[in-house]
Amino acid sequence: MVKLSGLIEKLEKGGILMADRGFNIQELLLHKEVKLIIPPFKRTTRSTNQFTLSEGKSTNIVANSQIHVERVTECLKEFTFLQGPIPLTFVEPER
Repeated sequence: MVKLSGLIEKLEKGGILMADRGFNIQELLLHKEVKLIIPPFKRTTRSTNQFTLSEGKSTNIVANSQIHVERVTECLKEFTFLQGPIPLTFVEPER
């Protein structure tokens, strides 16, 4: 799906791509030298299912970044009407 979308061709060399868990696309990004950032997976091979301290910090950093990306994406969706003519219904009449 990622390959067919054309996303990889739009990435700049040496860039960073943030993705959710399960997007194992590191091989697709090698030729662009793009770093893939995904939250760490919960481990089931150890006696405890908890993250290490560094994995927990990494998860918080990625989660906070995802929140900002989602906010910007939502703003872009809300303000699409600015990309074309503004309908007269949005113009306030002069007083």
